[in-house]
Amino acid sequence: MKHILRFALLIFCGALASCENNSTQTNSGEVEILETWSNGKVKKDRLQLRGDTSRITTYHDNFKVHMVGEVVLSKGKEVKHGEWKSFYPNGVNWSLNTYSMGVSQGVYKTWHPNGVLNIVGHYSSGVSTGVWQFMDSTGTVIKQFDATPGE
Repeated sequence: MKHILRFALLIFCGALASCENNSTQTNSGEVEILETWSNGKVKKDRLQLRGDTSRITTYHDNFKVHMVGEVVLSKGKEVKHGEWKSFYPNGVNWSLNTYSMGVSQGVYKTWHPNGVLNIVGHYSSGVSTGVWQFMDSTGTVIKQFDATPGE
């Protein structure tokens, strides 16, 4: 019985300590609520991952994820870095963009609300490059061109 009480006390103290944490702290693994909807649901939060890297997540008013991606601190400002994904309110993919220190770099995709690819392209140092394709809501390519500068 003593062991059960000690275990319960440890759990209670751990829970109490976690409740005392200030939501504005940014220690690794802690979530900071940045914005809320008028109904009190979270609209935007930040999860501190490691060092100067955080994951930012925004939510639709139905609490499904709207956008998620990582930011890093650069010269005192948060800049997008890595993959950023956006979703329609029903959870279907809306867009994918890749960043390198705040600049579009790599694959870019958008989807129609029915989940079919809409646009596929590529960025190099913030400039559209290579072949870009545009599809209708059935997936049929309706436009394609080479966006490489000077081409």
